[in-house]
Amino acid sequence: MIRRPRAGRTRTGPLARLAAGGLAFFALLLLLPTPALASTTVTQSSASPFGVTATGAAKVAAVTRIGIGTVLLTTVTAGSGAAGTQTPGTIGLSGVTLRLASCRVGPCTVGLRSAAPSRLVAGTYAEELVLSLTQPPRRGVQFGFDVELAVRTTTGWFYLRGYLSSGVTRSAAGQVLHLDLYLDLGTRTLPAVLVTEVAINSCRTLRSCP
Repeated sequence: MIRRPRAGRTRTGPLARLAAGGLAFFALLLLLPTPALASTTVTQSSASPFGVTATGAAKVAAVTRIGIGTVLLTTVTAGSGAAGTQTPGTIGLSGVTLRLASCRVGPCTVGLRSAAPSRLVAGTYAEELVLSLTQPPRRGVQFGFDVELAVRTTTGWFYLRGYLSSGVTRSAAGQVLHLDLYLDLGTRTLPAVLVTEVAINSCRTLRSCP
């Protein structure tokens, strides 16, 4: 769904409300320099429907890196499952987490789409957000987190929201797990991506966010 901010008005989006409520989150913005990904300018815009602000210490320290770029969806990536379940009737960060499957020999890769009702169409372009996290061993501390991605193109704003819990691995040392999250931009022509904003928040429980 595309939402456009109204001129002359200040909008307080879901991330700002979370910050006001005292839930710490942090923004990770990084250009992924991979030839397979189209060039994307990663910036922060005051004109966006919400702002991404780092507040306090990061509570999702196990998420170690992030990359972002524009890719063409294939039949495989278009079949990615949902990153959790959006709470019915809500549009902000609120949902049930997806427990990530155990990674036996890392790095393992999982492809996901937005938890909000959405679909990925093969042959269209998408913004791909890549996260890398360490899945804890069976006796380690599991963690839940949510992810929000906002992308602005010349046609408007697009959003991805995901709710995830780390799960565990049988490996005593933990395993590296890569998450590829895809946000369909609704076009078969390479779009001009103007702004990308990302926030990762620690969830209150392993089963639900925020």
